[in-house]
Amino acid sequence: MITAELLQRLGYRNMPLAVAQAWAAALNAAATRYQINTPLRLSHWLAQILHESGGLYYTKEVWGPTPAQRGYEGRANLGNTQPGDGKRYMGRGPIQVTGRANYRSAGQRLGLDLEGTPELAERPDIGALIAGDYWNSRGLNSRADAGGETMVETISAAVNGRNKDTGLPNHLPERLARFRQVWAVLGALPVQRFTLVDPGGKQAPWNGRDNPYNGVTLGPELLAALDLAYPVAGGPWAYGRLKVWRRRDNTFVLERLP
Repeated sequence: MITAELLQRLGYRNMPLAVAQAWAAALNAAATRYQINTPLRLSHWLAQILHESGGLYYTKEVWGPTPAQRGYEGRANLGNTQPGDGKRYMGRGPIQVTGRANYRSAGQRLGLDLEGTPELAERPDIGALIAGDYWNSRGLNSRADAGGETMVETISAAVNGRNKDTGLPNHLPERLARFRQVWAVLGALPVQRFTLVDPGGKQAPWNGRDNPYNGVTLGPELLAALDLAYPVAGGPWAYGRLKVWRRRDNTFVLERLP
């Protein structure tokens, strides 16, 4: 789970608590929605976000315009077809979504008019959803599951492309340093293997405590029992007074039965 204290530690210097709290809530909501729900997935995702946004300081690209930014204008691969599109659809949000076409496609998936109102991407709640959607649309959970530092190059290339001269992802050393920084904290946490569903259908990650949940105690013993009973992805199954699913990432979804 991403906390305000974690973001104050890893984000930009002297991040105000209110800012950290807003981003923590937004990022956790997006992480839940897109199943970025293990320390490894969170570490890769958060490392890329922190790099792209300068530790969550820049929710909007600093505009010069630089020569590279002037090159946004008229770029077909960004969908910038109208005069002024380069600046209007500058990088925004923690993943720095850029270009009319990318705003449009993200907005369509999220049910938001990002093409008509690109400034929405600067809001923590919407910017975090865009970052989660971007991650999900490129299948990066599965790449994160494949490893730690060894996957930083592949994930970085998917997020920001490769340098045409070197063939390496842009700013790879900095991205690797960010991953090491986040992983040093999140990698020490217990793997979040349970997602809980309340009666209204809302999902939330387990808080890591051995709490009773509809007649069973969440914790290592339950996890071992579920691993034994349901070794492959599928469901739902009834386990006591719970409905149980096993995801492909080996996490379990638990819903209370009446």
